[in-house]
Amino acid sequence: MNVQSISLATPQHNSQPTFNGYVDKPVIKLVRGLTQMGMDRVVNEANLSYQKVDIRKLHDVRTMGEAVLAKFNHFVENLHPKTTLTFDKSRTQLVVKNKELGTDVGFAFYKDVTGNTGRLEADYRRIDAYAPGLVGLSGENLKEFNNLADTLVKAPHKEEIDEYLYKNFTQKIEKQANNSSFFAGLKTKRNGKKADKLAPEFGQPTGWLNKLLEIRNNAIQKKEEAKRLAKEQKKLKKVNMKIAKEV
Repeated sequence: MNVQSISLATPQHNSQPTFNGYVDKPVIKLVRGLTQMGMDRVVNEANLSYQKVDIRKLHDVRTMGEAVLAKFNHFVENLHPKTTLTFDKSRTQLVVKNKELGTDVGFAFYKDVTGNTGRLEADYRRIDAYAPGLVGLSGENLKEFNNLADTLVKAPHKEEIDEYLYKNFTQKIEKQANNSSFFAGLKTKRNGKKADKLAPEFGQPTGWLNKLLEIRNNAIQKKEEAKRLAKEQKKLKKVNMKIAKEV
């Protein structure tokens, strides 16, 4: 999918930073849709009360929508180029996903009745924030997206997100390397080469191919040892049965 970094309605200047990570099109579309819903609500309320629409309210809603997208862009600007703020597969929550690695960091969706705007966990495994649910959307959800955006732009050490995404990937391929089958071996080699190729982009050490092959060899040895022990146990069982018959 060809996804571009978002372009707000405000004029663009050459001095603006070039974003590395990007906000995915479905997220942009949703925020803009919520912005339009909010503006429609202002107009409808004015019509129902037989009053002239308040231009300031319309401007405030539009400004908030643009601000949400700007904050989301600011949040992803230090991330890996293929890291995006997008939806998960179920389209029920936002995630920060790296499409090269296929791993993501999820957001916990809940409404804090105390009014707390949320907090960010140090390890970024889950980012708890006062965030909008994606069911029963209305114009009010734009305010909730704004609360989430405020939380994200204050996130310290955003580069740690890419680091976690990479480590999540290597944990997955380490687990896969424990499979001793032939086809798993081919996949292990591909994973190792991929991990070594991408490591510099995420500021991580290389050497994954050798590490995964070592894990695989150990898995094969354990499997062979288990077969040997099972064979000896079966042989010993026959001997013991023979002795028992002779007694």
